[in-house]
Amino acid sequence: MSSPSAGTVVLGEFRTLSAVRFTEDPGVVDERIMEAVEIGLRAVLNL
Repeated sequence: MSSPSAGTVVLGEFRTLSAVRFTEDPGVVDERIMEAVEIGLRAVLNL
């Protein structure tokens, strides 16, 4: 039952990163995306 919540959090992170992409250096955004993906995968796998 926690999976939808984790997915919602991950989607929220990607929306935030999409907005940041237009205002910051692409390299920095790519690092943040990778961090968000790693955190999201850990959250899902830990369920």
